[in-house]
Amino acid sequence: MSSIEDAISQGDPVNHVKIVVPLEQDEDGYPPIATESLWAVPVWDGEGYSVANIPFFASRLSCVDIVKAATDDERGLVFDRVLSGGGHSTVRVIIFDDTGMPEFKSRIRSLGCDYEVGHKDTFLAIDVPPEVSYDDMIDYIRQKFHEGVLDLQESSIQHD
Repeated sequence: MSSIEDAISQGDPVNHVKIVVPLEQDEDGYPPIATESLWAVPVWDGEGYSVANIPFFASRLSCVDIVKAATDDERGLVFDRVLSGGGHSTVRVIIFDDTGMPEFKSRIRSLGCDYEVGHKDTFLAIDVPPEVSYDDMIDYIRQKFHEGVLDLQESSIQHD
C-alpha cells in the first residue's frame, strides 16, 4: 500500500474534503445526476487531492488518483482534471437479481477488490487496486454478464 493509500485509509476524517465532479449526461439521460461528490485528501502541499472513494458516475477517474480542483464560491471545490493516475481501475455493475449479490460481493473481495454500494443495493462501483489481476476480475464479471446476471461499465482502466 502506498503512503497516499495509507493516508486515505488511516487519515483523520477532518482532513478529508469533498470535491464536486460535474457530469455530462448522454442522450438517454445517464447519469441521472448532474454532479458527483467525492471524498479526497489534500496532497502535494495542497496543490492536489487524492480521491478517497470509488466514483459511481465520474468517468476516467479512480480511487487514489491525484486531481486538481478549483474553488467555486457556490459549490466549493470543483474537479478540474486528473494530475496523476493512481494505478487503480474502476468498474461499475448493476446486478439484475439481488439474490446472487452476497456471492458476487464475496467473489469480488476474494479477488482483492473493494466496492461501494450505490443508491440502489444492486449498483456497485468496484475498485481494482494495481496489485490485483484486472484480467481475473473482469473475466469473472464478463462471465456474469454473459449469463445475464448483470450489466457492466469499465469506466477507468489503469491496468496494463
